[in-house]
Amino acid sequence: MKIKKQIIRSVTAFLLIITGLLQTATAQEALSSPYSRYGIGNTNVFSNAFSSSIGGVGYALSRNNIVNFKNPASYCGVDTMSFVFDVGFHADFLTMSSSKTQVSGMMGALSHIAFAFPVTSHLKMAAGLVPLSDIDYEASEVVQVSDTTFYRKQYDGYGGLNKVLLGAAYDFAFSKQKDNLSLGLNVEYLFGRYTKRSALIFNDNTDTLFNSTDTSIHRYTVDSSLYNSRDGVIYDIKSFNFNIGLQYFHTFNNGDRFGIGGSYVLPLSLNTNNTRQFYTFVSSNGVESTRDIVMDSSYSGKITFPQSFGLGLSYEKPKKFFIGADAQFTQWSQFRLQSEDAADPLLDSWNIGFGSEITPDIYGNYFAQMTYRIGLNYDEGYMSFDNDRISTQGTRIKQYSVALGLGFPVRKSSTLINLSFEYGIKGTTANNLIRENFFRIGLSLSAKDRWFFKRKYQ
Repeated sequence: MKIKKQIIRSVTAFLLIITGLLQTATAQEALSSPYSRYGIGNTNVFSNAFSSSIGGVGYALSRNNIVNFKNPASYCGVDTMSFVFDVGFHADFLTMSSSKTQVSGMMGALSHIAFAFPVTSHLKMAAGLVPLSDIDYEASEVVQVSDTTFYRKQYDGYGGLNKVLLGAAYDFAFSKQKDNLSLGLNVEYLFGRYTKRSALIFNDNTDTLFNSTDTSIHRYTVDSSLYNSRDGVIYDIKSFNFNIGLQYFHTFNNGDRFGIGGSYVLPLSLNTNNTRQFYTFVSSNGVESTRDIVMDSSYSGKITFPQSFGLGLSYEKPKKFFIGADAQFTQWSQFRLQSEDAADPLLDSWNIGFGSEITPDIYGNYFAQMTYRIGLNYDEGYMSFDNDRISTQGTRIKQYSVALGLGFPVRKSSTLINLSFEYGIKGTTANNLIRENFFRIGLSLSAKDRWFFKRKYQ
């Protein structure tokens, strides 16, 4: 009973810390990524502090105090009489650089809420809420029609997709528990809303032609009969998908364990309810006033989401040492947004992760009981640009990252507080492109307690 109260106090304190961090992050200046304009946005979203600190490795990983959504077969690691609750937060510090300028900002958000529990000694279940993608971008370009006539093209978008998961896993034990095979399935409900807009700005007395080489031109105005216009679509998405996972572990005579795991995400046709709005407006000192609504219509559509599959290997000395590697392939070339088949030509891509952790001595002093982690991750990226336009040829937008992490045990319990630090680079400043340097801090709590048996003594 005392242990259970300690777990509840730890969870409450952790949630209070997250609330404070979220308020601090919200108060800071947010920064949008121009690369989230394409596809369904940025899919390299933060998963959790534990996974981030070991390079995203998870296909051949199964623990009794971690909810690992990357491979649903991993739920079999949950103890027969335990309940696991997992929640986390992350804060991103982002610097975007081009060949001419540099800007910085930050953002923070909850990363996940998850829990897992046993149904029988062989059947385990898990559920949770995790992000799938985020969209947040602003971009513009000034077009010169004549010596005295200019207009600006403006693009912006915001929103994102999330998924609620309900998963189950069943394990098969062979050869007197030395070999273990588990099979898992996630039923995923994908939902979210995002908006993509484009505008032509003819008259705005706050705009400056910062791209103009003529320093005598500070503001631009054309015939007042030409109003600014904006065309945008709101995509409202609700759909189901499935993720199948498999894990196999062999335990050697000395207790060491070798694992292999894989996961397959089915291709999906996402149903969307869309609203298109086209209107004209005037703008003064940053305040817009609508003049005429040209179009306001609703229609249904579909987004074709690609299949992906991954494979991972691991070797560990339980409660002492772990090393693992993952590879994931996603067929982004099959992505389709509504009828815009040729709008965003995306590329098939690989993601490769490597990670390791060590716990010096679970019976030693507190620092020896802590877990120390390191991870590397490489994402080939599904975008390529040629002359500032997305293309199947040209400069590919790749991402590299390195991470360190710590696991802090809560005394007299199996609860673990995980802290991760990740530094990465996405893109390049070559060929008029943008490079993103990010530093990400992740914090998560994995609370585990025995809830499914009655103690004789309290």
